[in-house]
Amino acid sequence: MNITASIDRFEKDTAIILFEGIEGVYEIPKKILPVDCKEGDIITLEIVGKRDLTRGKLKKISHLIKRLKDKDGA
Repeated sequence: MNITASIDRFEKDTAIILFEGIEGVYEIPKKILPVDCKEGDIITLEIVGKRDLTRGKLKKISHLIKRLKDKDGA
């Protein structure tokens, strides 16, 4: 999913973003934007679910929890 937004302003190292069709003001780190962005620029953000990475993280966390439980029971 691609989302269109505009850069409202910069505050220190933060960009204040207004998303099209979504109420509210949002902050994102300025460092993740292209270097030449300026106030008023229109940007698009791509939102992609990474199910394989999610499963990998859950598996790792589950393994760590099991190790901690085994350690406590020993």
